[in-house]
Amino acid sequence: MQGPCRIVRRDNSLQLVYYTPGPNRRRRRLSVGNYDEYAQRMMIRFNDWLSRGLDPETELIREVREKEDREARDITLAELYSRFLDAKRGEVSGKTLVSYGTSRAHLEAHGITALRLSEVGHPRMRQYMRSRQAAGAAASTIHTEVMLVTAMCTWAVNEGMMPNHPLQRLECPRVRNRREVRLTSEQVAALVGAIKQPVQSLVVRFALASGRRKDEILGLRVEDVRLRDIGGAEYSVRHTKGGLARTFPASEWAVSILREAIGDRTEGWVFQGPSGGRYLVDWKVSEFKAAVKALGLTVLTESGQRKMLTFHDLRHVFATQLTDNGADIRDVQALLGQQSVVVTERYTARKKGHKALEKQCRIG
Repeated sequence: MQGPCRIVRRDNSLQLVYYTPGPNRRRRRLSVGNYDEYAQRMMIRFNDWLSRGLDPETELIREVREKEDREARDITLAELYSRFLDAKRGEVSGKTLVSYGTSRAHLEAHGITALRLSEVGHPRMRQYMRSRQAAGAAASTIHTEVMLVTAMCTWAVNEGMMPNHPLQRLECPRVRNRREVRLTSEQVAALVGAIKQPVQSLVVRFALASGRRKDEILGLRVEDVRLRDIGGAEYSVRHTKGGLARTFPASEWAVSILREAIGDRTEGWVFQGPSGGRYLVDWKVSEFKAAVKALGLTVLTESGQRKMLTFHDLRHVFATQLTDNGADIRDVQALLGQQSVVVTERYTARKKGHKALEKQCRIG
């Protein structure tokens, strides 16, 4: 038989008989059960593969493996949470782990953790947020819970478990947590001077010099830093928000801190702990918090309350200093890595923002 695939009946089953394509043709018989309609559909598929020079048996095996691979990746959020938590232990603080657990409990109660990765998207998360609002949950609480799902999806994308992020540009309830952060040069100098622990001092100074988030700073590796002979530097940071690697310019002050932290090392964490691993500290009982309390450093919240300065507020100090030095707000957005700024605007902002970076008040 030299023609296309055909159906033959043998005993109580139907078989597809065909010759493999290519120079080494082989006659093959594959059982397809005993239903005529199914056998007809399979024969059409086999003939399509043969017409394209493909071996039907090989294609069937490939389809089965792809299906198994999809099913292995399309796990539930509950299963993803376990893997995510294992990966994050040792990278985040105990407080963050507790927050993860609290958020997971609420997500589970509303059926979110039972969703498969392919089912996660804007409609289901918007429904969840409406339910939580109706139950009286605060906007900040809802935001934290949704951000956990977002972080898990980001991790899954980076691990190759998802082709793209299903919650990009998801709008959460507005959180009234805007804070007016203004520190004088004297206050900044006093804060830096009060922190004696070497690595923590470097981390705080770099936050003031770069405007980066704590997780970004602690996650910065020596391999990500590219120092230049002209005195400037650029470094890439793996964002916790979105999982995208971006490159940022660094001021002369930030460069000096990077050089001090890195020394002559060529790899590893920029800000490493005593044992050479990633530097981690409980910031609730750190020298930073003690110094903030001793110096009485506070910020004004949107509701008119005075609250103690937090590590994240150093990002606001950085932004305020740039605007005071004449940088446009869009320039500051680019330097802070805000995703809402388009690429062209970000490059333009980098050039303008560099002038403001050069005027930074260097402390320590």
